[in-house]
Amino acid sequence: MPKDEHFNIPLINNINISRQFKSIVFKNYILKTVFPDNCCRLSNGNIILVKDIVLIDKYKIVGLKYNSLYQNPCESTDFGICMVQVDSVSPLEIFDLDKVDCKCVQIEHNSNIVIFPLLHTQ
Repeated sequence: MPKDEHFNIPLINNINISRQFKSIVFKNYILKTVFPDNCCRLSNGNIILVKDIVLIDKYKIVGLKYNSLYQNPCESTDFGICMVQVDSVSPLEIFDLDKVDCKCVQIEHNSNIVIFPLLHTQ
């Protein structure tokens, strides 16, 4: 259930956004658009930083996709772990809200952020 409706300018051009929200309530957690509650993993393994929750044709997340912390012997994202630089800029994308698998936790490490899946949120 979406909460905290707001009326900011749409984040992605050429997309007809009906409504915008700052948070959404899932069964075991709340996902928000502000740190530290704005990170989640999708069912395909992608880890994203939530910038907005929008209603287009259905509820979706506007966010940034993160990259792997390491690649050998396997991708860190296979375990839901990734690292991003604090000052890195990525293009915004739109993700289906029903693809959210779990909430993640973000921990600052030097000039990076390490992201882990939060237990008991699946």
